[in-house]
Amino acid sequence: MKNRIPGTGNMPWIKEKTAKRWAKAYKKWKKKEEKGRKKRDAVQLVESAAFNKNDIERLMAQEGAAGVRFYFGFQKKDGKGKRLPEPQEQVFVVAVDAKGKDILENKTPEAMEPELKASLESAGIPLNQGLILDQAALCPPFCGGGGGIG
Repeated sequence: MKNRIPGTGNMPWIKEKTAKRWAKAYKKWKKKEEKGRKKRDAVQLVESAAFNKNDIERLMAQEGAAGVRFYFGFQKKDGKGKRLPEPQEQVFVVAVDAKGKDILENKTPEAMEPELKASLESAGIPLNQGLILDQAALCPPFCGGGGGIG
């Protein structure tokens, strides 16, 4: 399959019917997968993730940003380094350039808005690091109240 790089003019949209079919197939797989896991490895898999518009816009405002990439991972420790009872699935997002390369360096930290700069500094994130967006509203439990794709 041809790799789609953001901004190449490829058709990035699908029909709602297709999205619903894909979401239904994933949920079916997810249910089977979760049922087959051993109790000690029980992890509730994510169906979808919602992000704040302002945060997505901040990602896209980075120098050279042409699109975004979503990553999936497991968080095994809390913010203080304490092991969680069960791993938590996480979804996080980075901006990518026109070649599809992750933007992991901020070449213009001086141009960053003060509120964002303060937020990053308070979290111990270097200002020269590219933005990596977390804090998704994960489904479950935040599933949009019905009537959507999934």
